[in-house]
Amino acid sequence: MRTRLMMLAALAALLVWMPAHGAGMVTVQLDEIAVLTPPAELEDSARCLLSFELPQVLDDVTIDYARLTASAQITSPEEDQLPPLVVEAYAVTSSWSAASVAWSPGWDSPGGDFETHAGATFVAVPDSTVSISLDLTHIVQDWVDDDASNYGVIVILPTGTGHEISAVDQQTHPPVLEVYYSGRE
Repeated sequence: MRTRLMMLAALAALLVWMPAHGAGMVTVQLDEIAVLTPPAELEDSARCLLSFELPQVLDDVTIDYARLTASAQITSPEEDQLPPLVVEAYAVTSSWSAASVAWSPGWDSPGGDFETHAGATFVAVPDSTVSISLDLTHIVQDWVDDDASNYGVIVILPTGTGHEISAVDQQTHPPVLEVYYSGRE
């Protein structure tokens, strides 16, 4: 009980401190989503493109923490011992539109144009529905600082695991980007 009271007091102090110091939190709703499905002859995983338009309140701030949360339907091979589900997110490097995006046309590289290093990784126990949480702090800070264009992120399940993204829940638990920020000093 005492620990719980101390945690509540710390949270209350933080909530009072944040606005007074130019800090805050904003939830950014999903702007566009598209699932890229590879041709059957390729041994590659489906990928999910997500874009979020950042609000002006995030101009010229320090991103303390940015988290993408989503719920996805995952298909897996029927085996007794499945490997862990590894989800990676990369910053997309080319513009795209959900209405016209495909695996190959419109990209320099089939399957999408994105950074070569993962901006975030999440590991979960494989299940038919997985709640995903990815730390996108560095990616969002690059967008805010104009070090990279905000074309969104691409979420990938690495090949060879047998796991596939079959759908992303857009109704009950749509993808959102929670951004905690503070003013620059």
